[in-house]
Amino acid sequence: MVPISMVLRRRGYQVFSIVAGRMPKLPGIEASGIMRSNGYGLGDQPVTTRLSNQWSIDWDNKIVACDGINHYATFLESMTKVARGGKPRLDDPKQKKAFDDLVRRSDHMLCAAERLVELADKTRKPVRIAAIDTHFAPWGVIRRWCDVVGAKHNIHLIALSASYENYFSNLKTKLATTVSIEDVTAKPDVRHPFLGGSKRFESYLSQHPVSEASVSAAITHIKVDRSQTQANPSAQRQYIISRIEQTRARGGKVFAVFGKVLIDFAAPDDRGHVFADFSEWLRFLVDEVNKTKSLLIVKPHPHELRSEIVRDGVALLRDVLPAELGPNVEFLEHTAFNSYELADLVDCAMIWNGTISAEFPVLGCPVVGESIWSARDYPIGNVHPRSRAEYAALLNGDALPSVGKNLRSKACAFLHFMRSADVAIPFGYVKRGATNEDLGANELYLDQLEKLREFGDPNVERAADRFFEFT
Repeated sequence: MVPISMVLRRRGYQVFSIVAGRMPKLPGIEASGIMRSNGYGLGDQPVTTRLSNQWSIDWDNKIVACDGINHYATFLESMTKVARGGKPRLDDPKQKKAFDDLVRRSDHMLCAAERLVELADKTRKPVRIAAIDTHFAPWGVIRRWCDVVGAKHNIHLIALSASYENYFSNLKTKLATTVSIEDVTAKPDVRHPFLGGSKRFESYLSQHPVSEASVSAAITHIKVDRSQTQANPSAQRQYIISRIEQTRARGGKVFAVFGKVLIDFAAPDDRGHVFADFSEWLRFLVDEVNKTKSLLIVKPHPHELRSEIVRDGVALLRDVLPAELGPNVEFLEHTAFNSYELADLVDCAMIWNGTISAEFPVLGCPVVGESIWSARDYPIGNVHPRSRAEYAALLNGDALPSVGKNLRSKACAFLHFMRSADVAIPFGYVKRGATNEDLGANELYLDQLEKLREFGDPNVERAADRFFEFT
């Protein structure tokens, strides 16, 4: 925020930190510096475990509510990381302590947010809150609060993140060189800033028609050895190809279902169009395909073994499935195939959510998405079933979708859109990690900041524009 704050202040906006010690306090603004730097207390109150707001908590029934707003989903996202991808349990002492800390920090943030209401109503000016990690508690609590309460007072949450650099570099980019920024209160369909959202994509699409050259460029980003099949070839590969041939010989269809890293859904409220969660959806597909003559290939996400993303001890995709998968299901070894190679081998891809949504249509393979965010994240026209019966018909081979020219063009454009300056704003000034790998403390590049002060930077101006784009 330091470079962006320079531009916002030059434009006449007041900029302050809710957290004490980050910036000088602004006189007359009660929310300025209100929170202790560790997030566990308010500066004008003694440190206590007592909560200032009334919370209703019933974890087993998915309730973590305050003032009538249920924040369960954003707590689940945070607690899943604590549980390392397993089911969070508050009867576990370590997890209970982490949960209690999240509630206390969220409670303090809501106290600060209420003072912003006083500020907004008194000045009758728009107020914007800058935050990262807006799908996790405690910041996810403020995101939801802005949706329900803040928006009524012109208080919006501005989400900042690195863009999707590590996708285009296959995790070779350790330092972030871009920033993505979106007003997620004004654009609630934006799960994460690096996805841009449907409105920004429509504008981009109207100005950037797809050509054969852009299709070729997109394919170079897709056909990457993310599963490290070249360094670690798998003996399973030929067996899977044989099974595909046998399935087709008996008139069956072939499907691939792609897994998720179980601590990395990164959604403020993740659920399916038909199924309550990812695990329920995946188990249904496995059970249902065994009633048909089709073959289901289950591919784990390559990142579930990448230390830059998950570290050690995280539950794996295979852990959420039954020990016996049945005769019509094959679970792939990590290095058996890259995802893109399956596009030529299967009739349809099934995904909860993810970049496959755009990759496979470019390669001519239809995609079915289940998460409610899959349609919002990738607004290109993929199929999203609305019932178990639709899934059953699909797995039986009765209702296979197809990829038309328009879908392929939109999918191609979306991959370029995520990399464009419309979404990935070039941004130096600060040493920041592009993955979850620990690179030490963030560091300001003072020489670059001095150049910004003297000469300006259109990219930082573009970043600052996002704060009051919707007033």
